[in-house]
Amino acid sequence: MINLAGVDKKKLVAMLLFGAVIVYIDFNFMIKGQLGSISKSDKKIVQLKKDIDALSKDLAAMEKARKENKVILRTRKVISTGELSSLLEYISDLANKYSIRIMQINSLPETKPTKITPVPPAQVKSTAKKIEAPAKIDFTLIKLELIGDYHNLGKLLTELYSGEVVFMVKELKIAPEQPDYFQQRISLTLKTYVKK
Repeated sequence: MINLAGVDKKKLVAMLLFGAVIVYIDFNFMIKGQLGSISKSDKKIVQLKKDIDALSKDLAAMEKARKENKVILRTRKVISTGELSSLLEYISDLANKYSIRIMQINSLPETKPTKITPVPPAQVKSTAKKIEAPAKIDFTLIKLELIGDYHNLGKLLTELYSGEVVFMVKELKIAPEQPDYFQQRISLTLKTYVKK
């Protein structure tokens, strides 16, 4: 233990003052900074927890959408050549729904000789009923010349894709319409399957 009786009062005051300065410096520069970083870390932890919860919800929604997409893919159909005109009318109605003007629409078979022939299931017994020959499936191109804006074009393509007929976008060209720059001249080529 320190013997305070033999220490000069000035030296004692100086030591106490020196100790107080050390404690003050330590608190202002070290402890205050550490407490500040702890409070910032708490805010970051709370934000990370919120982000993880949002990510979990988004992943659940994606999983649900993926399952629904499988159901949609199962319900999609391949149209016959007789249904092609009604398909063009359906596309026209959708374009009108989203305020997209159709300047020209036509369909023509794809020039490449790509034919898909579904393979019939194997016969188990020779006494089974005769299986009809499978239908030949060709690609048909639907060429559209449109005038509309980006957002409505996106809505149109989304609704076409989510419909019951299988579509693929083969070609898409967008150029600004001269008098009105908010409108776009759109050249769209869709590809679909058609049974013969």
